[in-house]
Amino acid sequence: MTTSSTFEPHVAPPRKTALPAAVPAEVVIDDDATPSGGLALLGIIGLGLAIRLAFFAAMYHASGSMMAAHTTNGTAMYLRPAQALFHTGALTVDGAPEILHPPGYAFFLQAGLWTGHVEGVTLALQLLLAAGTMWLVYDITLTWTERRGAALAATLLAAIEPMSIVFCCLLMTETLFTFLFVLSLQRLMRYFRTSELVPLAQAALMLAMATFVRPVSYYLPTVLAAFVAGRLVWQRAGTLRALGHAGLFWLVSMAPLIAWQARNYSETGYSGFAAIADLNLYFFHGASVLAHERGQPMDVVQTDLGLSSRERFEELHPDLPPADQGAKFRFMHAEGVRLVRSDPLAFAKTYLRGIAVLLLNPGASEMLDALRSYPTDRPARPVNLGLLGIAKQMHDTAPRLFYSNLVLLAGLGVTYLTAACGLLSQLRRVSWRLVSLVTAVLYLLAVSGGTQSVTRLRHPVMPLVIVLSGIGIAQLAAWRQRRRSAQGPANQPATIPHRAAA
Repeated sequence: MTTSSTFEPHVAPPRKTALPAAVPAEVVIDDDATPSGGLALLGIIGLGLAIRLAFFAAMYHASGSMMAAHTTNGTAMYLRPAQALFHTGALTVDGAPEILHPPGYAFFLQAGLWTGHVEGVTLALQLLLAAGTMWLVYDITLTWTERRGAALAATLLAAIEPMSIVFCCLLMTETLFTFLFVLSLQRLMRYFRTSELVPLAQAALMLAMATFVRPVSYYLPTVLAAFVAGRLVWQRAGTLRALGHAGLFWLVSMAPLIAWQARNYSETGYSGFAAIADLNLYFFHGASVLAHERGQPMDVVQTDLGLSSRERFEELHPDLPPADQGAKFRFMHAEGVRLVRSDPLAFAKTYLRGIAVLLLNPGASEMLDALRSYPTDRPARPVNLGLLGIAKQMHDTAPRLFYSNLVLLAGLGVTYLTAACGLLSQLRRVSWRLVSLVTAVLYLLAVSGGTQSVTRLRHPVMPLVIVLSGIGIAQLAAWRQRRRSAQGPANQPATIPHRAAA
């Protein structure tokens, strides 16, 4: 198969109602490429919602209350500032301005707090967002390929994707962030087809909203703005037009984020967008270097640094005023950078290992934890333990977790393999849609490495992988159909002429 670096035009090709005889069969999988998925699409989305409801019912049965939707540590980080916002109108934690996380999910929780049923209302809204994400996967795939079979296959994979099932049932940011992030890319791909400014502005606005939910996408507007400018320059659309479109995208997506940074600085003296980045830099990236040097597990080093105890941290750093959040997080940033620079090789190994764990960890830990079945007596894992070592330790100490991971790994492997087939099929004619999708995936993976890498960080990547997987499944189906058609005459049994009775 040959590849080409020629980019396809931004204007969508017209739909074909009939296939000429000279066109290879591989370009059409089925004969229905209408925008609407009909009953099949509704059935798949309904199946996805039913699976999520059933999983939450199992969670509720295991815990005995709606507290099943709460995680051990994560939910409180979002619920406490949301409650303060609801009762006082100010986004605070213990009376201090909240700068650890951006306010997106805290605002999302307001509907549930207003009704007095924060778990039920929030989970109902997240079910709607999950359905919306499934539809977006369908729409992106169908618009890209004009193959209804590929779009339905991708939607089915999105409906049964394990991590999206788990996090839809928890009061965590993943479902909201993923919906806004995928919606932003869907709008961006619409802009690539039409070159209209409205979908471009919509994409930028959705990306800003997603960043207010999770700051992981903070640098992505700059990357995509450069991408928009590069596309127009490639098409010889003019430098002024390229700068205008890229500038519009950057301003719409970044202006709200910069305004929030100004709020943080005016109230606390901290100029960053979300202090969770500096906390991770110190307590995870920096701590991983110390753990590598000392040969100790990460949790031991983090406890020693004061991650789980404010009193311990203040005891270690009496020069930092307890009420000065800006000074505390500036220290974490500077000390985290110093630790990383002290042994960049150890940091790089740990960071890349985290990306590998992010990609390959099937997610049984999150699933069993939601069902209150996670083994709590597992020994600590050394920071420099490789993937095979992790698997062996898991087999020896937590066999239920090990075999659950094997089952989920099989499904994850199928998704990755079919996505690779879809990606290879698209490399014959590289499109701006493909480059933007791959860029978004690589960006999220690149900023999610290190010892803090957990399966939930893969959540927003999976819909994009699933789009390629749906394309790959359609390609494999077309290949199988062509092979059967080619072998059909040869495989038919010889017929014996029937002689009429006298």
